[in-house]
Amino acid sequence: MAKPNEGELLRLFYQVFIDDIRYSKKQQWNTIYLTLVALGAILALFLALPSKQILPQWVLQLFVALIAGLGVGYIGRFHKSMTEYRKEKKQLLDRFSSESKKAKEIAKKEPEGFFGKDFWFFVVPFWMLIAVAAVLVAYLIIC
Repeated sequence: MAKPNEGELLRLFYQVFIDDIRYSKKQQWNTIYLTLVALGAILALFLALPSKQILPQWVLQLFVALIAGLGVGYIGRFHKSMTEYRKEKKQLLDRFSSESKKAKEIAKKEPEGFFGKDFWFFVVPFWMLIAVAAVLVAYLIIC
């Protein structure tokens, strides 16, 4: 059986890392969607109940806080996962130093660290969206 050369291994590892980053980003979007749907469901439940005595307001607000907290936590977790994969991918490229310069230049352009450019442009707005939605739902339940 022929041994794979360094370039083939690099392409294989690189594809695995890219697939994992794509999966984490997809999960981040799914988390936002499901969090907003769940907050909307709580609001719909509150508005549909004939008597507000069936479920007290504080119970619904507790669910709002729980769902918002879980949404924010999972978004942060997926962002952390993407950050770790990018760091590992860069180390992999350094290990296969004989591969083309183009692959290394691509790795330099990617954000580094948890609080990189991606954090401020994607994660923080997602958190803000969930927080605003949770506050609006909680406010509508109180009023």
